[in-house]
Amino acid sequence: MVTKIITGIEINLEEKQISNPYSTGQGGAHFENRVQSAFTILLLTGGVAPCMPQWPIVEIKLQGKYQGYNVDDLIVHCQKPNSERKSKLLGQIKHKVKFTIGDQILSEVITAAWNDFTNPKIFSEASQDIIALICGPLSAIDTDSVRTLLEQARYSKNGDDLITRIELGKFTSNEQREKFNVFKHHLTNANNNIELNNEQIWRFLKSFYLLIYDLDIKGVALSLLHTLIEQYSRNNVSSVWAQINDHVQWVNENAGSITLDTIPEEIRKVFQKIRVEAIPEEFVKDTTKSEITDWNDYENASDLVVACLIGSWNENSPADKSILSQLAGLKYEKWIPKLRDVLQYPESPLELKNGIWFVKDRIKLWQSLSARIFDDHLDILNKCATMVLTERNPKFELPKRDQFAAQMYGKVLNYSNHIRKGLSEALALTSSYSDLLKNCSTNKPEMTAILVLREIFDQADWVLWASLNDLLPTLAEAAPDEFLKIVEDNFKNGTGVFDSLFAQEGNGVTGWNYMTGLLWALEALAWSETFLVRVTVLLGELANIDPGGNWMNRPSNSLTNIFLPWLPQTAATIDKRKVAIKTLDKELPEISWKLLLSLLPRKHQISSGSYKPKFRNYIPKDLNGKGI
Repeated sequence: MVTKIITGIEINLEEKQISNPYSTGQGGAHFENRVQSAFTILLLTGGVAPCMPQWPIVEIKLQGKYQGYNVDDLIVHCQKPNSERKSKLLGQIKHKVKFTIGDQILSEVITAAWNDFTNPKIFSEASQDIIALICGPLSAIDTDSVRTLLEQARYSKNGDDLITRIELGKFTSNEQREKFNVFKHHLTNANNNIELNNEQIWRFLKSFYLLIYDLDIKGVALSLLHTLIEQYSRNNVSSVWAQINDHVQWVNENAGSITLDTIPEEIRKVFQKIRVEAIPEEFVKDTTKSEITDWNDYENASDLVVACLIGSWNENSPADKSILSQLAGLKYEKWIPKLRDVLQYPESPLELKNGIWFVKDRIKLWQSLSARIFDDHLDILNKCATMVLTERNPKFELPKRDQFAAQMYGKVLNYSNHIRKGLSEALALTSSYSDLLKNCSTNKPEMTAILVLREIFDQADWVLWASLNDLLPTLAEAAPDEFLKIVEDNFKNGTGVFDSLFAQEGNGVTGWNYMTGLLWALEALAWSETFLVRVTVLLGELANIDPGGNWMNRPSNSLTNIFLPWLPQTAATIDKRKVAIKTLDKELPEISWKLLLSLLPRKHQISSGSYKPKFRNYIPKDLNGKGI
């Protein structure tokens, strides 16, 4: 026998084994006390109870058995501010529970919950009352299956809908069905062995919640509670938590209620809102601009309209400044100081870097200032955009081998790439957001974009098309129908513009491809069902004259990407895609044949030399097995 003498007393260490509170049955009381304390902290801080309406807690009743409650460990009363509407949570606190048919603790909880649920003096569904089982960590299966099952009940419209969901495999797992039978078994026992109908089970389950707290250890929940206390008392968190625990334990033993008025003064003081002393106004000097939320109210909003129409420019470019002067109706040197003043505001919509001006959120600013845009703004925009976008890039005056070094030869555009891009986007904004321009004449915004495109591309040769290469997708967005008509007219009139563009394709590091902009523009328009057929035919025409090259950007690849069965680059329906391919087959049957071959899975692909007009047997299938 192992013994030890302590202050004259002999202790048998083999007979006296040290145990933790949960193994001796005392842990449940500690857990219950901590859960009740957690809700008390919510009351003190003006918080709301979980799963309840977002109303403050006004009272917490502990051990309400003598008042007729069966779920009596915790009754939390909430009240809507400035209203008489109230709601309550009935909480049964159990440290350990298993969701099985044979678990006696669960049987007691369900029985108590059912008795309160069916007692209109205690529980009201109309008042959004709920019943909650509050417990410690459960097994992974119980945690996932039970909570998911209860959520299914809350999303069901009635009892029959819940049963349908449970019986369908895609809605409910086998584990959830097993837990449903556990609930059904215990509810039948609670109802004097009379089986409940679907509607009764559904109504109970959607009012029943499972709340899991890890307050039996120093875990996440306890850490969050300490953090909440710390917002009011940084240096005394553990002491405050202990005081709350002691008070709640005393109230619990006496089946009392907790309100703000009944909580001891020394605890309430900790949670009083910290008074913030403001610095007297006479000692404060505001050295910053006040924040402007609506730039339409800004005193120089009309000048911001000009910046918004341009979008971006280089103030080191004399040509850019001349365009700004025309739009502003004022010399650049007199106009720009107003914009520099806008830069000083904290939320300025403008940005300046290395002489380049940007509008940071152009669409937002456009929406704010749209009421200040008038017909004369659009007329000047028409004139300026035409002037800037018809400039031919002088680098094409050099031999092809030297064009990559155009800047060294001084062969550069007068207008910066920033203002060219900004004006192109202005045309797209004008057309796309025409409904915002309420002070402009009807159809004036749309016609502005159309007229600019007509003037730009009237008699345009390959040099101008190549100069606008990177802007073509934006110009196509500004006036899609007009852009397609311009491309169609070039084929109809046999201008040879696109043949010349293909001929400019270079090889190696210094080479370039001036067809990419047109291909990207057509691919963008192909997303619309309205333009798919026309785009398909135009890409077919381009593929027909494509001499081939080293660049992957080719019309045939664009067609393949648009109609790829498993990832189509169009929002058009399958029927509309069929119409587009059939139209291409009528116009250019060999191109349509090559397109269909490219869409076949590799193992089914046929040599392009074996052209067969009757291609129906070779139409590829989409992911649903339907022909394109």
